[in-house]
Amino acid sequence: LCSCAGYVGDQPPLPHRFCARVRGTSVINLRFHIVSLVAVFLALAIGIAVGATVVDQGLVSQSQRRIASLDRTLEDRASAIRDLRNDNAALETFGEQSEDRMVSDRLLAKSVLFVTDGAIDDDRTAELANTLRSSGARVLGTLAIGPSLNISAPEALERARVAVGATSTRPDTVRFLVGQRIIGAIGRPFDVESLQPLVAAGLIERRSASDDSFPEVIPIGTRVVFLRGQSSSVTVADASSWIGRLANMAPVVVVGGNDDPLVRQVRDVAALAARVSTVDDVDDRAGRVGTVYVLEDLGRGRVGHYGSADGAERLIPTP
Repeated sequence: LCSCAGYVGDQPPLPHRFCARVRGTSVINLRFHIVSLVAVFLALAIGIAVGATVVDQGLVSQSQRRIASLDRTLEDRASAIRDLRNDNAALETFGEQSEDRMVSDRLLAKSVLFVTDGAIDDDRTAELANTLRSSGARVLGTLAIGPSLNISAPEALERARVAVGATSTRPDTVRFLVGQRIIGAIGRPFDVESLQPLVAAGLIERRSASDDSFPEVIPIGTRVVFLRGQSSSVTVADASSWIGRLANMAPVVVVGGNDDPLVRQVRDVAALAARVSTVDDVDDRAGRVGTVYVLEDLGRGRVGHYGSADGAERLIPTP
């Protein structure tokens, strides 16, 4: 729209000519820009579509190859696992059926006593006792000595003093005398009085391993299987010290699980390791069979350390 009042001659006045040029140029430029923008966006859309198609096909092919490779790997692993399971089942069956023959008559007519420093672990002692019986051993039962090593309380100390006839009131002295009474009953049963006063005083607990009652006199030459009791409040140092004194009087093997602190302590103390045998995997069949072999070796004066934990020489003793 032009505000010029009129024309002079055949030509529009100057403002009119100027406005016409401006209007024409604006229209052309606007159309050009619109077409250009549309072309750019169209090219981008086509490029993205084509590129995405090519990239997607490449990724799909690569993913499919990887999936196929993983499927083959999983099939191989599954096959290997099945083979291992079959092998393990065969070994378990072999061990189960041959265990009695492997230990038969190894400890014929030999007496074995379990000693623990805490509550008696019936499940563990029962399985090991069955293996020992298969070897011909006479399993006397379990002697729990934990209370006799914890007599710091005045009441317990007084009961212990009366039980062993001690005049001293020092807990260490009374504990030593109680220990000597127990150790003497195992190592030299005819040189000491009965353990009954200690049982009556609650300082030890006796439990037979079968329908037979716990023997009043422990046979000479009895071999000791010492194991850490359930919820034991006795320190490892105190228990190992007691084991060292017991080893002066009787053959001793300390047994436990794969990471038993008492087994580890015995192995770490050179003076104990030279006199006391250890088995660290007694919850397994190999550990139970190994315990029989160790007890047999102890009768010959052979000491060793067996299992799979640190400090073990072999899984089981050599013939």
